[in-house]
Amino acid sequence: MNPNESTKARIFSQLAAYLQAGIPLPKAVSQFSAAAASARVRGVLDRLSDRLGEGVREGFLATGFSQFDAGMIAAGERSGRLAEAFELLALHYARRVKWRSAVVRKLLYPLLVLHLAVVLLAVPFAILAEDSQVFWRITLTLLGSLYAASFLLWLIWRSLKLVAQRSVGGARVLGAIPFFGGVIRTVISGRFAQALAMQLRAGVAVVSACQAAALATGNRRLQDECRTVEERVRQGAGLAEAFRGSSALVPELREAMATGEQVGRLDQQCLLVAEQLEFRLQQRAELAGEWLPRLVYFAVAGLVAWMIAHTLQTVYSQVGAALNG
Repeated sequence: MNPNESTKARIFSQLAAYLQAGIPLPKAVSQFSAAAASARVRGVLDRLSDRLGEGVREGFLATGFSQFDAGMIAAGERSGRLAEAFELLALHYARRVKWRSAVVRKLLYPLLVLHLAVVLLAVPFAILAEDSQVFWRITLTLLGSLYAASFLLWLIWRSLKLVAQRSVGGARVLGAIPFFGGVIRTVISGRFAQALAMQLRAGVAVVSACQAAALATGNRRLQDECRTVEERVRQGAGLAEAFRGSSALVPELREAMATGEQVGRLDQQCLLVAEQLEFRLQQRAELAGEWLPRLVYFAVAGLVAWMIAHTLQTVYSQVGAALNG
């Protein structure tokens, strides 16, 4: 089982502390595994310890960490800044866990209201029909439909993400979805900026650093654009100029690249803009946390209105039939 974001944040944070204390990575993994209170964390660390002999990057990949994680770690190892790479990854995943938890907490109450509304509104139909099976049939049908629709949307989203990792066209389709496309572009840009900064600090040439950073993002559209960037850089263009017209990155990142090239601190500017993009993602998570509950309340109101109207229609039909009889 691959480690989740919460587990990653915990592991990276603790490994950074061990390395800052001068403890080598294999020993740090072993000592943290012995001290870890979570069985999940111990399991990940034990698998990692077994695979570190294959190399640091390969060991993390084999343990289930992402290409982004492995790219950051490899660059950190090459530059002698492995502890810094772990710190950046720990902060990255800690923020993601925090935002996701905030959205989930705000959704709990409206989702509870939605379930109660379905259950309570099925009661009048069961009373009118004088059949308890009607209650269960309505409740299970409505809730089953909601669960099926939610699962279908999740499946479509996961499928698009997988296609985006393997196909340039799929990445373009995913990036064109309103709101979600902007979120994905921001995520990709932030990851690219962090990975590029670590590659540059490792002494990797700009062209190779871009290729490695694009590979770490897992986005095929950005990887495809980096081939064009490589040609432009080899022809004498600066990195910011080479990325002009890029549809995979946000404009702020290209501006930061231009500034970094002018002042000679491209790595620092990339990390700075990555921090800004993380803040933007936090704002969008907060926006989603505000609007998703409202959408659920609107759905509840619509469901209540429809069921009341349907109940009244049923009652009037029965009354009319009785009067006519």
